[in-house]
Amino acid sequence: MRSFCLISLLKCLPFALLISSASNAQQISLFDDTSILTIELDVPISKINASKKQRSPKQSAGQLRWADPNGTNHHVSVKVRARGNFRRENCANPPLRLNFKKKEVQDTLFVGQDKLKLVRPCSNRKRAEQWAVLEYLIYQNYQLLTGEGFRVRPLLIRYTNEKNNKTVGSQFAFAIETEGEMATRNGGNILATRRIKRRSLDPTSLARLELFQFMIGNNDYSTIRAERGRRCCHNIRLITNEEGLGLRPVPYDFDFAGMVDASYATPPPSVKIRSVRTRYYRGFCQQPHELMRAVTLFNNNRVALYELYSETALLTAQSKEKARTYLDSFFDTINDPLRLNTKVQSRCR
Repeated sequence: MRSFCLISLLKCLPFALLISSASNAQQISLFDDTSILTIELDVPISKINASKKQRSPKQSAGQLRWADPNGTNHHVSVKVRARGNFRRENCANPPLRLNFKKKEVQDTLFVGQDKLKLVRPCSNRKRAEQWAVLEYLIYQNYQLLTGEGFRVRPLLIRYTNEKNNKTVGSQFAFAIETEGEMATRNGGNILATRRIKRRSLDPTSLARLELFQFMIGNNDYSTIRAERGRRCCHNIRLITNEEGLGLRPVPYDFDFAGMVDASYATPPPSVKIRSVRTRYYRGFCQQPHELMRAVTLFNNNRVALYELYSETALLTAQSKEKARTYLDSFFDTINDPLRLNTKVQSRCR
């Protein structure tokens, strides 16, 4: 496995300095920080990558190592396997699941983690790394706008050989907050069902989610039904709450979004566009005041959204410019009453 372009920015720094630095005395959670965390995975990564072809990939045991802000090294045992659906079947580097022993990670950066999901670049090509970074930033977009999204943590993974402890490869990746952790943080629980009715959804949450999907050019989701044999909903999780108010939809999996523009991404057959880069609103019709409330939310956070892309060191200049122009077209649309009506209101279901 060769290193990606991101690695060239970091390879001259010692391991202890690549970890996140926190202003407070002690970092208590993996997702409390958004700076890059360097970890070493001592696992048979080639074997794990090859196992993606298995119907139920087996776990491989190994060690995970990292250093805290004081330079103290830590290590825990971990079991790693390939995970996912489309990417597990089609990517050279499938997403990973890290299985920890809860007692072993107590009082560490990984406290509370059990089965941690990691997203990696689909392949070892430079553009695949950019797709992964762009998907990571989309999670950051939603969290910025709502505070209710899945939190993510950028990683630099160094794979080592258990026989001689030598680094055999490095790559960018990001960890995703668990469903339970996300729901608890938002004061609710995950609803386990296969299908719901649209009226069960909180209208304010729904309006901003579907405008968000329009912004990033994503049609690979459903807010009311799941894929066959799975929980509702497709690339959406639903948060309940004790007050009995409407369900809040929270999105995930954005690699088919136009903002990412992965070469393997295609629009759903039901959407009559040729490229995922072409925005097509397929959300539900909203009350005018809910739609305009969502538009106001996006406009109020416009500068911050642009800065997520312009200020990161993880994107190339070309990727930054491509993201900027894509955001430009979105804001041009929502701030033009005629285009908003044509592209959004007239196409709603």
